Amino acid sequence: MKKDLVWDAAAYGDRLIACRGMIYRVAMDVLQNEEDACDAVQNAFCSLLKQGSARERLENAEPELFRWYVYRTARNAALDLYRKRQREAERLLEPQETDRYPDGGEDLSERLIRERERKALRRAFRTLPEEIRTVMVRVILLREKATDVAASLGITCAAVSARLKKGKKLLAARMQQEENR
Repeated sequence: MKKDLVWDAAAYGDRLIACRGMIYRVAMDVLQNEEDACDAVQNAFCSLLKQGSARERLENAEPELFRWYVYRTARNAALDLYRKRQREAERLLEPQETDRYPDGGEDLSERLIRERERKALRRAFRTLPEEIRTVMVRVILLREKATDVAASLGITCAAVSARLKKGKKLLAARMQQEENR
């Protein structure tokens, strides 16, 4: 009896390994980043291995049902990671409350001005076109290499540079509009 369980687990593992290419392609389609796709593949495999009683049913499932379940698990893992990265990027845009003068030496008016500037910058940043904002977040805020961003988005490095330049111009113009209000 125990030998059958070991064989079933091995067969299940073999079926999962046979799907690894599909899992990677799904992750790359969602994330457009090789490093993140590898993380999503790992998360998907961990999830598939921890299924418990569902895993026992999957071991004996028809190939099409098995592939569908693996596909859905991989897609969910990639979407979860995508959402996590988006939240991280948004957190970078949120104000960081750091008290440079813990003894109260900072003037209240300075703090209010700085906070108003941060809010204006966030508003201006959110008005940028999605393709420009994506490049700016990844290169400037997340400090990814421009070559990696270009490869994951399927554009050239020159296009990344152009989007950064255009984004900075648009951001400066929008900040100027904010200041003139």
